[in-house]
Amino acid sequence: MSEACEVCRSPAVVQFLVAVAKGINERTIAPPSVLLGSWDELQERRRNCALCEAVISVSQRIFTDEQLRGDDDTMVKSATCRLSWNPHRYREGGKSGYSRVEIMMDVNSGPPTGPVRSRHHCSVANAFQIYMAKREPNQRPGERSTTSLQPRIRKDTYDPNLVNDWLGMCEQKHGDLCIAQSVRAISKLRLVDVKNMSVVQFSHVIPPYVSLSWVWGKVKAEDGLTDFNSSEASTRGFLNQVELPTAVGDAIMLLISLGERYLWVDFLCIIQDNANDKQTYIPQMGAIYSLARFTLIADGDLGAQGGLPGVRPGTRTVTGMKKQHFIDIDGLLVVSCLEPEIRGFRRSENRPPWGTRAWTLQEKLLSPRCLIFNSDQIHWECLQASYCEETAFEHLTHGCEESAYEGLRHSLYSGPSSIRSVHSWMQESITEKEKIHQNFHRQYTYLASEYNSRRLSLDSDIMNAFKGVLETISDKSGIRFFWGLPCSLFEQNLLWSTYDRGEERRKVEGIPTWSWLTLKSATVVNALEDPYPGAAIRCFKRADCPPGTAQDSFQLHQISQERDYPQSLSLLSPGQSHAKMIQAEEISSVTRARIQPSYHIIFWAETLDVLWSADNQESYSCSGSLLANPQDADAIRAHGLKIDESDPKAPASARILYERTVFDPRGDFCSIGFATIHEACREKKQKIPCTLIKVLTENARRNRHTPQHTRALLITEERGIAVHTGNARIGHELYSCIPWRQRLIVLG
Repeated sequence: MSEACEVCRSPAVVQFLVAVAKGINERTIAPPSVLLGSWDELQERRRNCALCEAVISVSQRIFTDEQLRGDDDTMVKSATCRLSWNPHRYREGGKSGYSRVEIMMDVNSGPPTGPVRSRHHCSVANAFQIYMAKREPNQRPGERSTTSLQPRIRKDTYDPNLVNDWLGMCEQKHGDLCIAQSVRAISKLRLVDVKNMSVVQFSHVIPPYVSLSWVWGKVKAEDGLTDFNSSEASTRGFLNQVELPTAVGDAIMLLISLGERYLWVDFLCIIQDNANDKQTYIPQMGAIYSLARFTLIADGDLGAQGGLPGVRPGTRTVTGMKKQHFIDIDGLLVVSCLEPEIRGFRRSENRPPWGTRAWTLQEKLLSPRCLIFNSDQIHWECLQASYCEETAFEHLTHGCEESAYEGLRHSLYSGPSSIRSVHSWMQESITEKEKIHQNFHRQYTYLASEYNSRRLSLDSDIMNAFKGVLETISDKSGIRFFWGLPCSLFEQNLLWSTYDRGEERRKVEGIPTWSWLTLKSATVVNALEDPYPGAAIRCFKRADCPPGTAQDSFQLHQISQERDYPQSLSLLSPGQSHAKMIQAEEISSVTRARIQPSYHIIFWAETLDVLWSADNQESYSCSGSLLANPQDADAIRAHGLKIDESDPKAPASARILYERTVFDPRGDFCSIGFATIHEACREKKQKIPCTLIKVLTENARRNRHTPQHTRALLITEERGIAVHTGNARIGHELYSCIPWRQRLIVLG
């Protein structure tokens, strides 16, 4: 097979590849893309052209047969293929970088003899890396370049020397920058001794160890450390008698080859059938991963059964569509990347199991150093750098590549975007306080939403699997959490959303309905997405009874921390002080008896009784309209909503609201907004009586980026105790026209 066909060796293609090889700064003097031809033409040339063969092979690895074929079997036949820029930047300064090649497809869909029915674009990002094959002027034979990337041939098994090089570079160059700071100390810990194949208990002085993040899959807890075998676990050779999961066995083999002695893995270091042991170690998971020398991540396609691909021969796929292609074109080396990414189609749900599990999020985020094993290659990620097996760029003098997780991990440990202590705000300017506060809520929003989109085998683990992240954030920021919600701007954080999806409640007792933890895939909304949103309520909780205190003692503690930091947070929440406080004497004795400590939240609120009506009467949709009752409808209509149609300054949203309320076809009711209720509240009913809660003040500042609505809370009540029913959206202008009525709410 010749290295390249006439098309792929053309001046236009070569010029494009040279520019890509030289880096991002060459992008301005090279064409943004270069045409290779139609899909059919590439298929014809692939027999005699290594580049055409590689383009088709990489594309087929990414796209499914259905995506390539289309409904009428003509989509790909009419597609044209181009190579385009796919820039990457190094972290340090963001000025230097390198580029990869992206495969672009312009697809026309339609019958062979008929008109084009539709057009769309799709692409394969990170498809190829281009290297300068010629040596630099001052480069000696066999010497690494310090200014250009170098390829690495992926082998059937990983290279222990490469891993030790990465670890050594991190320890020598980064030092304390890649060590978790201010982590709670661990007083005792079990570790696997890979030399003696036993499980050893350490107290006070914990030796250096490596941790493992993996997915259990079908592994059974009773096959690990139990009360029955824990007494003999410290015996030399104990693990030789245990049938270990593939991932755990591979981790032990890896540590032996790297010269490491101790491994922490939950399967063998926590007694699986002992509730007290779990209660001791699960809350320390954050510290355990943070203090590990580095963390092994089993991110292969087969999960626990696949182990750590590359540790044992034959566990990597290095042929077929996953083959690493090398093509020489006029002194340029074109190498296919091992992890191409699809763009233009919805991502496949067939992601490796590790990236879909809830437990693994905190294990990755809280590990300052990670060695990641996926199906094709290994990666190294620390707080200062990211390396991969297929491309050697750790030797470059001007920086290293940034990974997707590093921004979040920097926020937990170091860097300009770090989550900083609230106590330091007193020394900052008002602008800096605002930036710190916004950064905290932005990071929290992303973390909570990402976590809640992942899967748990046991719903009862919903709090435990996130506790390490919350405790780390709390240690760094000084902000406490209450059932997953930060006590900073606590009231605003009650307005999490299901975004028009009626989410299913988790089958676990003890989680209050006002916490996003109770709903699968609920999305946490940034409390500061609207600038300076003041809260119209102030939440309290019943305090836990201290030892020796009468059980009928009833004391209230304010949840929100704004009171603790008035000089900073009050600047961010004008109107917060107008929320009505609450006294224990205002709660009836009957209601008091039903309020549980650290569970229910109690507050005075301005409310409105409404009727939720499903938008689609023929289906059981959880999205619908909010209707004001007849006794309130006239007051809302008469409350200044009439506008002068000729006034050019009249806001469009006010006109729409005026038309909806005055000309609403639903009789005596009037529509005031929209709401999504939870699936459990739906109960196949078309209309549900609810109560609307005013959470945000009317004077919350807005800007042009703010949607034309204000978020509110929806509840239903039974015997004096309310439950969270859904999330409402009320138009800005209508929000101040509602005849609110003040009531005491107990929400559980």
